[in-house]
Amino acid sequence: MKVGIITPYFDRRGGAEHRTAALVAGLKGLGHEVHLLASRWHSDLISGLHCHRVSLLPLSAAIKLRSFTWFARRTAKRLHLDITHSQGRTWGEEVATLSGGCHRAYLESLVEEAADARAVLWHDPFHKAVLEIESRQYQACRRIIVLSQWSREGLLRYFPEVASKVVVVHNGVDCDHFNPHHRERWRTSTRAELKLAEEQTCFLFLGTGFARKGLAEAITAIAQGSTGETVITVIGAGDKAPYQRLSTQLGIGERVRFLGSVGDPRPYLAAADALLIPSYFEPFGNAFLEAMASGLPVVLTRTCGASEIITHGQEGFLADTAYDQQALAEAVHALLDPELRQRMGTAARAAAEAHPWSRSVEATVAVYREILAEKGKTGVA
Repeated sequence: MKVGIITPYFDRRGGAEHRTAALVAGLKGLGHEVHLLASRWHSDLISGLHCHRVSLLPLSAAIKLRSFTWFARRTAKRLHLDITHSQGRTWGEEVATLSGGCHRAYLESLVEEAADARAVLWHDPFHKAVLEIESRQYQACRRIIVLSQWSREGLLRYFPEVASKVVVVHNGVDCDHFNPHHRERWRTSTRAELKLAEEQTCFLFLGTGFARKGLAEAITAIAQGSTGETVITVIGAGDKAPYQRLSTQLGIGERVRFLGSVGDPRPYLAAADALLIPSYFEPFGNAFLEAMASGLPVVLTRTCGASEIITHGQEGFLADTAYDQQALAEAVHALLDPELRQRMGTAARAAAEAHPWSRSVEATVAVYREILAEKGKTGVA
């Protein structure tokens, strides 16, 4: 099978890029011919690929998006691919994976209680471009892959006519790369770096997009649900000043550690005792599976797709939304118990093992084969 993977950037910076890299590796492993259409890529990831550089105009974000979409379509047409699979906001491809979910649903989630903010966002040139392209994308493609049932519901709330095209494929995780055994290697040294005594409980907040992922709510939960021996380590890029002010106002300024972006989160997963990310909008969330594979219990919201793969009170705790501050504080308080953390961490690891990346790749290839059958190309390997 000759597959074209279309993505603006091909590296390992975030969840969407992890998923694309896993898909590409899986397709290569199954013997398929993989063509990468991207504006740039990381040299370590392209072995065995046919790479095609797609131009984009280096102007505003909206113009970059529109130009990449146009040039990607031109490039794909001349390659005569069996399947074209977009990993971003483009249109005209046969398969689209919505790693970020439905953009219209995302905007609505940001401005649920602020009509003025809705007006501003919807007139922003970038958001207008995304909304226009996403509408065309959904109509043009044969299949839409979403990462969770929750994400599917958000999409169909605004585009019910595409229901027959939507397929849910959960993210996966590399359970060798993320593993509880890393604690033996990194826990002592990383906790020393963070000036943490072994008896202190350390929650980890991991991800860029502090407001959407509920950092303020996580800090408040630590303040309300824990003692002076509990800290939260924050990893990710963003403006930390508002959250430092909040921490100080809540009297826990010294217990909130901001580390910025890190290349490898595994030492900090090894140092942590639980993951706490009460997102407002999260189609899936790779960080949860990575933490679970590392043997950590997780605290998240039901407005996160990863909530579908855990049971409340078994691998971690679920709050209905990030607004449910009492539930978040109660979860933090419960996880101060090391025996409970141990039991939940063991259950979390077992749950993660049921979601290898190979499972996601197989489900995606099954989608390809359905499309080829519809096109009458049943003889394609």
